[in-house]
Amino acid sequence: MAPALLMRGEVVLAFVPYRNPRLTAASSPEELLGEPLGIAYLRQASGAKLTKADAARMVEIKLLREEPDWTLVATNLKDPADVLRFRVGQVEWCDGCFGQDPPPGSPIPRRLSIEDRPQGPALGLQVGRLLLRGIEKKDIR
Repeated sequence: MAPALLMRGEVVLAFVPYRNPRLTAASSPEELLGEPLGIAYLRQASGAKLTKADAARMVEIKLLREEPDWTLVATNLKDPADVLRFRVGQVEWCDGCFGQDPPPGSPIPRRLSIEDRPQGPALGLQVGRLLLRGIEKKDIR
């Protein structure tokens, strides 16, 4: 299955959802809380642009609710003690939104996006009917 890719000067992200039946059977974001969504290759710049010093990570992605915020938790697959947390600005459940028809051979639609904002770029991720917008690129530990 081909990953969803996003490449810019300050971030490189590739995401592949798991073939988890809960991803296709869920009817709300709450049913996916704490559920592994997929694996991501993540390389983000510590400054304005990526440099050789900005190491890449292979991480497993989960969505959590930490009142009042939604949070994406990315756990490094090589070092489970290395955990990144990213605030999610908006969580939606969409029927018929962009990407509902999965690519050939893929049971779960997926899409990555980036939105430029005055306070800095924010990422977007769609996994099936779960749509996450306004994902901060800064780790919020």
